[in-house]
Amino acid sequence: MMNRWIASLILAGILVAVIIVFLIGFGAIGSNGLVNGGVIYLGDRKNLDTGYIHKFRVIIVSAESISPSDVKSLKDDNNLVLGYVNIGKISSDNSIDYSSKPDIFHKAGQEFFVEYWSPEWKSLLIARVDRIHMLGYSGVLLDDSDVYKEIIQRGFSWAKGVDVKKEMKTLLIDIISYCRSKYGKSFFIGIGLSRDIDLMNDPMLYREVDIVVFKELWHQLVNGKVVKVCECELRHIFSVLDQAVSDGKIVVVVDPVEDAYDATDFCKVARLRNYVPIPQPYNHWSFDTPPPPKYYG
Repeated sequence: MMNRWIASLILAGILVAVIIVFLIGFGAIGSNGLVNGGVIYLGDRKNLDTGYIHKFRVIIVSAESISPSDVKSLKDDNNLVLGYVNIGKISSDNSIDYSSKPDIFHKAGQEFFVEYWSPEWKSLLIARVDRIHMLGYSGVLLDDSDVYKEIIQRGFSWAKGVDVKKEMKTLLIDIISYCRSKYGKSFFIGIGLSRDIDLMNDPMLYREVDIVVFKELWHQLVNGKVVKVCECELRHIFSVLDQAVSDGKIVVVVDPVEDAYDATDFCKVARLRNYVPIPQPYNHWSFDTPPPPKYYG
C-alpha cells in the first residue's frame, strides 16, 4: 500500500514537471520566473550589459546606439529587437543634426519639438528606418505618435493653424506604407502612445500595426509625482487595448512605479488583461536605466 502511494506521488510529480516544461516552452511561464516573455527598453548601448536582457521577448533600443553584431546577438535568443524612433520630438543629445534644418525644430527645455508635417522630417525618418533595417533590427517603434496632444495643450505658436492630429496620421500612414512596400510584413511596426488611444481608430493604422506601446496607463507622472488615472478614462483605453489583444497584437503597457511592491502589483494586473508590462522606475522615466529584475515579480 505504501509503495503504491509513493508511486502515485512520483507519477504526480512527473506530470507536474511535464506541464511546467510545456508552459515554459510556450511562453506561459518565464523560464527563470522573472520576465514572463516581457518587454524591456534598454535606452542605449550602455545597458546591453544588463545580464537578464536575453530573457525578454521584445527588446527596444535606440536605433543608432548599437552595431549589427549587437543586434544579431540580441536576436539569437529568438527575441524581437525594435529600433526606437521618436517621430514627434527629439532630445538635445539625439544624433539627428537638428542644426541643419532649424526652421522645423523648436527647443522646449531639454527637447526639440518637430514640425513633423514637413517633407524634411519625413525624409529624415525614412532614412532612419532604412538604417534600422540595414542594421538587422526586427522592426521599428515609432514613439510619441500622439505628441500632437502636448503641442495643442502647450499652445505653441509655430503650430498655429495646423491640424496637428491629421498631420500625424498622414505621417504615420506614409511611413508604415513605406515599410510595408519595401520590407514586407516580416518587418515589425510598433507605435508608442501616451494618452490618445483614439489614434488606433484609424483602420489602416490599426490593421498594419503589430505592437502597441501605451505609456502611463494606470498612473501618470505629474511634476515628479505618481498619480492615478481616472477610471472613466481607463475604461475607454481598456476597450481599445483589449480588442488589440484579441486581434493578435502585442500590447505593451508602461507605468511609472515607485518601488518593487508597486511594480509587481502593476505587472500582475497587466498580465491579467494579457498586456505585457514594463514597470519603469518613476525616477528613470527618461528610460536611461531599465527596471531591475525584481520589479517584474
